[in-house]
Amino acid sequence: MTYSSTRQNLLIDVQGNNDGAKPGGSPIERIITVKNRGAEVANIDLWIRSNEAKSEPLLRWCTLLEASTAASESKPDRSQQGEQGFSGLRLLQVEPQGDREVILRLDVPPQAAPGFYSYDIVAQAPQYPNEQSRRTQQLRVLASGQDVGLRSEPIWSVEPATSSEAAHSLQAGTALQVKVTVTNRSDAVDRLYISCPELDQSWFNPPLYPESNPDAPGLIARSDGLMLNPGQSGDIFLEIHPPAYTPAGHYSSTLRLTSLTAPTWFYWTLFTSKLR
Repeated sequence: MTYSSTRQNLLIDVQGNNDGAKPGGSPIERIITVKNRGAEVANIDLWIRSNEAKSEPLLRWCTLLEASTAASESKPDRSQQGEQGFSGLRLLQVEPQGDREVILRLDVPPQAAPGFYSYDIVAQAPQYPNEQSRRTQQLRVLASGQDVGLRSEPIWSVEPATSSEAAHSLQAGTALQVKVTVTNRSDAVDRLYISCPELDQSWFNPPLYPESNPDAPGLIARSDGLMLNPGQSGDIFLEIHPPAYTPAGHYSSTLRLTSLTAPTWFYWTLFTSKLR
């Protein structure tokens, strides 16, 4: 979980291609916008961090290049070292309330193993000590002939929707109901689960997976997962209740959706709250 005791000075937004990558195919590019919302001229370090051992190969596929120099094909400044010694990019003299665009280029080699690779985009600046901003991302590397499989992955939406720019305001000690709507687009029956791996267990109740009771139409039965037939949609409910003693500030955590039939999990949204 990412936490800032005051207004977060550094924010990261990510846009661009989030489809599956073909090993040995054309590079995938994503645009990272780093915003300096603070009052200081900042030298911002930006780097990529893998979330788990199996995702570490992705670090060798990444190139960070400031968009203003990309047209001239200038090489990125990799003199700065981020966490665990991974190379990154330094954005110099970012003005207060200003932003800078960076191109993240992912060049997947032909020998890359298919699957999901999870990583964080991380930013920090010495002008804002003890603050670190990050966005969790995921890259899917396709197996041969697996392009169609992208259209069979579950789709979802979250209420209330939140972002780094639009955090949900919540009083510490009160509860927030989060609804996740999921659609099974595959041709097989699936069971889905959600979790909050970055939140302390005291912050939320076990997710509620309501399902219709076939023996009593109109009634809802609790389940240990959301079972969906092909093409069916359903809701998952999660109650988040930060303890009353929690300090005021911004809190961010990634929700995780797990599919029983898929080979792995999907990171799928960033939940951000502002405690009063």
